[in-house]
Amino acid sequence: MDFTARKRLDPARRLQLLEDAEEIRWMKAYYAQVCDDKFGADHRARPQAEIDAAVRPMVERVFAEDAVWGGAPDGAPPIQGREAIFQRLRLSTWTFAMHYYVNPVIEIDGDRAHARWMLWEPCTAVDSNTAMWMSAVSEDDYIRTPDGWRLRNYVVHYKFLTPFDRPWTVRA
Repeated sequence: MDFTARKRLDPARRLQLLEDAEEIRWMKAYYAQVCDDKFGADHRARPQAEIDAAVRPMVERVFAEDAVWGGAPDGAPPIQGREAIFQRLRLSTWTFAMHYYVNPVIEIDGDRAHARWMLWEPCTAVDSNTAMWMSAVSEDDYIRTPDGWRLRNYVVHYKFLTPFDRPWTVRA
């Protein structure tokens, strides 16, 4: 439903759509914050116990029980289920990352929603200590549960991942 069509809805329905969209935005910000907080100011991973203590509640709050996460820049196949997502997110291919999810387009249809986000991410590769720029688009599907909105399907389409010292038109 486009913005003009929403304006024709009754105020209670419009308010519900705004609250739903705001919860989805909050979830995406919480996901990014926890992913980025795995690293200290020295660009090194925090102790694993601290990471696990932050990632576990984030995964429980953000992802549906049967969620699919397809977000590996190396093209690894998607993983399914909260426990598998937790196991993946508690580790990292980065020693530093700052996720900037911007320009969300959120479409809500009853108890289902879809959002498209642009991702800009400065990051540092763990294997080479190389500073990188990442650009991608995230396509997310959400469902409303008795406990609130949950991310059901997360797919990232990478535009480029390139070393900081080279333009993204040059392949790494």
